[in-house]
Amino acid sequence: MTWVLLSIAAAAFQTLRFMLQKQLSMGTLSAGGATLARFFYSAPFVATLAAGYWLWSGAEWPGYSGWFWAYALIGGLTQILATWCVVALFAHRNFAVGIT
Repeated sequence: MTWVLLSIAAAAFQTLRFMLQKQLSMGTLSAGGATLARFFYSAPFVATLAAGYWLWSGAEWPGYSGWFWAYALIGGLTQILATWCVVALFAHRNFAVGIT
């Protein structure tokens, strides 16, 4: 039953995030600007969470191969491109078009 509540909460937060991105893109920022703002804003949070987990768990920092970094780079760039596409769809002024 917990997974149902977590899924509903995740959908609600995703919708909220898209609504906030729509507000950014409808203002003075372009779709690319709104997309980059999202990723630059979240980078310190990700770094803090990763460092906090590493310090809290006491585990050794894992060694990542070149393949890991290649896949991570491809995945990250794909995520940025997909987010840009969604934000660009907001130019149609139809929220449902942007999130479906």
